[in-house]
This record gives sequence, structure tokens and C-alpha cells, in this order.
Amino acid sequence: MTIVVATAAPDGLVLASDSRSTLLQGRRHRVATDHARKVLVPYKGVAIATYGPSLIGDRTIAGIVDDFAGHHKKKGFVAVGEVSQEIASYFDECLADHAASQKRNVPVGALGLVVAGYTGEGVGEIHEVRLPSTSGVGSAIKREIGTREPGVLYRGRTGYIRRMVEGFDVDGIRSSDVKLPSDAEEKLRGLGYYLKDLISLQDAVDMAAFIVRMTIDMERLTDGTWAQPGDVPGCGGKIQLVAISRTGTEWISEPKLRASDAGLSE
Repeated sequence: MTIVVATAAPDGLVLASDSRSTLLQGRRHRVATDHARKVLVPYKGVAIATYGPSLIGDRTIAGIVDDFAGHHKKKGFVAVGEVSQEIASYFDECLADHAASQKRNVPVGALGLVVAGYTGEGVGEIHEVRLPSTSGVGSAIKREIGTREPGVLYRGRTGYIRRMVEGFDVDGIRSSDVKLPSDAEEKLRGLGYYLKDLISLQDAVDMAAFIVRMTIDMERLTDGTWAQPGDVPGCGGKIQLVAISRTGTEWISEPKLRASDAGLSE
């Protein structure tokens, strides 16, 4: 379980996530780690965020991205479209191999990768890759937002932010078997908040950090809804946040090894 956020302003892009990985077995759960790497920088000027499963077989998604970067070494500028295509093909093969070894199919669109970077024309773009796809790797890639189309993209545990921004959580309503009148959805959306345009990279950083932090805190301080109590706190740990501009990548909140996390004093 994950919250991943991508934001785009005219002068740059941002990827952010939580860092919790959860093991589930029915209604039982345990926190596998609060130090999972979900935002990764395989090349200068390109960043990738992952949501969905944290493992493919015995391999972590972060480990597979490291392998990908090792097999696809690049020098100098790297175009975002090139990385999106190559990493989609790489993970598609990994998922196919895993499905063959387990003798069962991976659900369509189970794994999500959000790729942020720049084109050769100097335009920042955020692409989303959903795998496996029913119609080929090319169709698994969709261009979302970018420096010419600023905005916000959130994936994973989105119920909290959707209630705030969109006025209600449509997936939560459907899972509760609530039937809405035909005109109710439009009226409910009127309860949402109108997000300001992101006109600077700092605004994009602040928006991404807010959504991730709010999701982590809501999961920590609540326990599901009245209709469906006892929810799994699937998002937690520290925020991972990186900014991408035409000059390269800058970690705002980088996952680092710390002695204090190993039980040692600072």
C-alpha cells in the first residue's frame, strides 16, 4: 500500500511517496518495513516512483529498477520517453517471468510506475506506466502532466485526498454499496476544493509533501470509516521527495541510512 504523488509546475517536476511496505494475509497485516524505497533516481534528470506490489517474486521493485539502470547505462542527457519505454519493457518481462513461474497471471494494471523527466526539446513530462497491459507495452504508457500542463497526479491510497479535492471518494462509496441519485455525483463534487495553479517548483514541492504527509497522518490517526472500520495503516514512514528540473535532480527528502534507525544514538 502506497501513496505516490507527482506534481508539475512550469519550472519543474516533483515525485513524492511514503516509505511503508505492508504484508497482508486476509484481514491480518504487519508492517514489513518503513524504509522501502519508492522514489528512485536511475539517471540524472529522471526519477521514478512506484506503487502497487512492493515485490515481484523475491525481488523488490527498487532492486529491479537498480538492475534496470545497471543494464541500461546512459551518459549525459536522458529523455523521459526513452526511459518510460525501456522500463515498461523491462518490467513487463519481469512480470511475465514471474507469472510463468507461478503458473498464474498477474492482474492487469497491478503495477504502477510514474516516470518524471524532460524531453529533448526541454519540456518536462510525467508519464504513467501500468503493467501488465492487455494490448502491449506501448499502450501501458500514458503522458499525464508536465511543465506545459501543470497539475497534480496521485495514485495508491487516494481516498483521503479524493474526499478533499474531489468532494468525495467514489471508490469508497462503491465499496460501501451506496447508490447515488443520477445528479448526486455532480453535487458532491461541488464540496471539493479548487486547487490553485502550481506556478513555481516550490509550490509543487509543497503540494506533493502535503498530500503524502496528510495521508500518512490520517492512516496513523484513524481506523477506517464507520461503514468499514479496522482499516490497514498501509502508508507510513518518512516522506521521500525529489524535484526534477532542466538542470537535473535535487533530493528534498532523500531516504538515507541512519545509525539511529539501527538502534544507535546519534
